[in-house]
Amino acid sequence: MLISPREGAVMGAKTWSLLGILPLLLASAAATAGAPEGDSAYERGDYSTAMAEWQSVASSGDATASYGIGQIYRLGKGVPYRDFEKAVYWYQRAAGRGHIPAQYEVARIQFEGLVVPRDIDEMMYWLWRAALSGHAESEVMLGAVYEYGEPGVSANPTEALKWYLVAARHGSPGLQARVLKLADRVRAKMTPAQIEAATWLAGQWAMGSIVQIAGVYEPAEGSHGIRPSGLSFSR
Repeated sequence: MLISPREGAVMGAKTWSLLGILPLLLASAAATAGAPEGDSAYERGDYSTAMAEWQSVASSGDATASYGIGQIYRLGKGVPYRDFEKAVYWYQRAAGRGHIPAQYEVARIQFEGLVVPRDIDEMMYWLWRAALSGHAESEVMLGAVYEYGEPGVSANPTEALKWYLVAARHGSPGLQARVLKLADRVRAKMTPAQIEAATWLAGQWAMGSIVQIAGVYEPAEGSHGIRPSGLSFSR
């Protein structure tokens, strides 16, 4: 089902079968773009016209048009095949201009291993920035990253539970119910002290306190090349 890009940036269904999160974030994957003619063409399934219209404004720095082109390449709409390298290129252009769904999509492609080699550094960089803006899907993905760990990112159940609880506050009712199940899952692996700490951290986040990134993105033992953060962000 195609949804008008002007109705909002709606993410595609996630393919996190390894983590058991596949049913978690089901939604259509329409683009949000900056050219009305491109939006209309996408809506009616005329992807080549949509591409042409969006490219005409993306070349001038329009972030939402760049995101729309990224969606076309990711989903394989009107192109010979799904091209994740090109999708990442266009998502990055939009992400760098503050487009939050594009920031999430760059991270998501890295998370799912759809480009080789995976860049965990880039994944975490954009996940954090989208999550700092209250993007619920990015918050869920951060929870999954910290629950299981990734190359260069140590598993941290306290951070995992914190992000699941934060995502539950920001997400839709359907997302909330599923994220709370994930929260219950990670609680089963935690001590009472860890649960208390995660609950407190989630509450502080919701109150809009200063969030210290330094020390949260911890490299796993023996890893190298992790992006230094050392920054503070105010929500």
